[in-house]
Amino acid sequence: MASWWSLCVFTLLLHVTDGCRKEYYGVDCENQCDVNCKDRLCDSTSGICNDCINGKYGANCQSTCIADQCIGGCNRNTGHCSLCTQGYYGPNCQQSCTVTNCIGNCDKNTGQCSSCTRGYYGINCEDRCTVNNCNDNCDRNTGHCYSCIHSFYGVNCENRCTVTNCNDNCDRNTGHCYSCIRGYYGLNCEEQCTVTKCNDNCDRNTGHCYSCKRGYHGTNCEEQCTVSNCIDNCDRNTGHCYSCIRGYYGTNCQQSCTVTNCNDNCDRNTGHCYSCIRGYHGNNCEEQCTVINCNDNCDRKTGHCYSCKGGYYGTNCEETCPVTNCNDNCDRKTGHCYSCKKGYYGTNCEEQCTVSNCNDNCDKNTGHCYSCIRGYYGANCEEQCTVTNCNDNCDRKTGHCYSCVRGYYGTNCGEKCTVINCHDNCDRKTGHCDSCIQGYYGTNCQQSCTVANCVGNCKRTTGQCSICTQGYYGTNCQQSCTVTNCIGNCNKNTGQCCRCIQGYRGTNCDQICNDGDCNKDTDYYTGGCQGCTDSRCDPTCERRPDWYSVKTSKATNKQSEKMDQTTGNN
Repeated sequence: MASWWSLCVFTLLLHVTDGCRKEYYGVDCENQCDVNCKDRLCDSTSGICNDCINGKYGANCQSTCIADQCIGGCNRNTGHCSLCTQGYYGPNCQQSCTVTNCIGNCDKNTGQCSSCTRGYYGINCEDRCTVNNCNDNCDRNTGHCYSCIHSFYGVNCENRCTVTNCNDNCDRNTGHCYSCIRGYYGLNCEEQCTVTKCNDNCDRNTGHCYSCKRGYHGTNCEEQCTVSNCIDNCDRNTGHCYSCIRGYYGTNCQQSCTVTNCNDNCDRNTGHCYSCIRGYHGNNCEEQCTVINCNDNCDRKTGHCYSCKGGYYGTNCEETCPVTNCNDNCDRKTGHCYSCKKGYYGTNCEEQCTVSNCNDNCDKNTGHCYSCIRGYYGANCEEQCTVTNCNDNCDRKTGHCYSCVRGYYGTNCGEKCTVINCHDNCDRKTGHCDSCIQGYYGTNCQQSCTVANCVGNCKRTTGQCSICTQGYYGTNCQQSCTVTNCIGNCNKNTGQCCRCIQGYRGTNCDQICNDGDCNKDTDYYTGGCQGCTDSRCDPTCERRPDWYSVKTSKATNKQSEKMDQTTGNN
C-alpha cells in the first residue's frame, strides 16, 4: 500500500513541479512539438507553437507564406508581409512599383511614392517641375517653387528683382526689398540718405538717423553739440550733456565746482559735494572738523565724531576714560567699561577680585567666580573639596563628587567596593558589580562558574553555559557527545547530531546508508539518498522515465517517506 501511494505522489509531483522536457507536450509528455515550431517550442498542454519558423504561419504553423518578397517573414495570423523588399508593394508584396522617380521604396499599401527626386512632382512623381529659378525642389502637389534663387520672385520665381540696393533678396510675393544697403532707404531702397553725421544707417521709411556721431544731435544729426565738458555725447533731442567731467556741473556742464574738499565730483544739479575728504564737513565741505580724538572722519552734517579713539568718549570724544582696567575702550556715552581686565570687576573695573581659587576671571557685576580650580567649590570657591576619591572635580554648589575613582562608590566616594571579581568599577549608588570577570557570576560576582567546558563566561544570573566547547552538551556542558559521525558539534540540549558525515544517517548518525544503486550523498534531514545512479530517482531506486529531473526526485523522496511513515503508523 505504501509503495503504491509513493508512486502516485511521485507521478503527481513530477507533472506539477517541472512539466515536460523541451520539444514535448501532453499529459504524459508523450507528444513531440511540430517541426514548423520555431526552435521546436510549443505549449506543454495544447501543443500550439510559440512561434513559427520563417515562411510559415497559422495557429500550428501549417500554412506557407505565399509571398517571396517579404522582409522578415509573413504575419503569424494573416500570412501577409509586414515589410516588402525594394521595388514591391501589396499585402503579399506581389506587385512591382511602377514609378521611377521615387526617393526610397513606394508605399507598401498603395504603391505611390513617399517623396520625389529633385525636378519631379505628382502622386507618382510623373510630372516634371517646369520652373528653373527654384532654390529647392518644387511643391509635391502643385509643382510651384518653395523658394526662389537670388534676384527672382513670384509663384514660380518667374520675375526678376528690379531693385539694386537691397541688402538681401527681394520679397517672394511683392518683389520689394527686405532691407537696404547702407546709405539708402525707401520701399525699394531707391532713396539715398542725405545726412552724413549718422552713427549708423538711416531709417528705412523716413531717412532719419537712428543715432548721431559724437558731437552732433538733432533729427538728422545736423546740430553740433555746443558744450565741451560732457563726459559722453550730448542728448540726441536736446543737445544737453548726459554727464559732466570731473570739476563741472549744470545742464550743459558749463559751471565749475567751486569747492576743493570734495572726495568725489560735485552734484550735477546743485554743485554740492557728494562726500568730503577726511577732516572736513558741511554742504560744500567748507567746515573743518574741530575734534582731534575721532577714530574716523566727523559727521558730514553735524561735525560730530562717528567713533572715538581708545581712551576717549563723549559727543566729540572730548572726555577721557577715567578707568585704567578696561579690557577694551569705554562706553561712548557713559565712559563705563564694557569688560574688565583679569582680576578686576565693577562698573569701572575699580574693584579687585578677592578670590584666589577662580579658574577664570570673576564676574564683572558681582565679583563671584565663573568656575573654580580643581579641589574647590562654593560661590567664591572658598570651600575645599573634602573627598579624595573623586574621579574629577567636586560639584560647584554641593561639593559632592561627579564620579568616583576605581574601587570606590557613594555620594562622596567614601565607600570602598568590597567585591574583587568585578570586570569594571562597582555601581556608584549600590556598590554592586556592573559585570563579572571570566569565571564568576552573581550579584557581586562572588560565585565561581563550576563548568569547565563553556565557550566564554557563564551567565551572570544562573551560572549556566550558553555555548559548549566541541564535544560537550547539557545545561552546564557536563555531558560528552557520544556520536562520532557528526559534522560539527552535537545539539547543546539533546546531544543529537544536526548533520551527518557522508554515508551515515539517523538522529545520532549511527545508521549506514543502504546505497545499492544510490549515490553516496546523504540528505541531512531525511536520512534518505540524495541522488541515484542510472537515472533512478525514488527512494527505492526503481526506474523512471529518463527525462524527469533529479530535482523532482528530491521532492518526491521527501514526500514518499512521509507517506510511508503515515501508512506504516496506520
